[in-house]
Amino acid sequence: MNRTTLARAYGFALLMLPLALTAGCGPKPNETLDLEPAAMMESELPPPAYQAPAFELPPPTLPAGPGAAASAVRPAPTPPPAGSQRQVHVAQRGDTLWSLSGRYYGRSSHENVRRILQANPNLDPTRIRIGQEIVIPE
Repeated sequence: MNRTTLARAYGFALLMLPLALTAGCGPKPNETLDLEPAAMMESELPPPAYQAPAFELPPPTLPAGPGAAASAVRPAPTPPPAGSQRQVHVAQRGDTLWSLSGRYYGRSSHENVRRILQANPNLDPTRIRIGQEIVIPE
């Protein structure tokens, strides 16, 4: 046998191997599979090895170090002066701080975006959710 014939024989054998291994794996003709309902199968399973703790864990804390106390505590937002008015915008699909600054202040600018961010200290400017209430200062 020359090399070409031998290579073809090995190639053919490699191609046919998966077919030969899976030939008897499927159902036979006119055979139905009798599967148990999912509820019955779940009841026979053993309980999971890990169970969630029955108590609530405290929130994670930052390690103490120089300046840790000052950076961990965020100052409370200052209430608006008595004479100022605030509007609340309910976020809709496609809203950005840039578009809101243009809608409520007449033009979009970084200064107007900063005003909105200062009025909403917990607002993540990259993740505005639909239905989220955003305070628009006057």
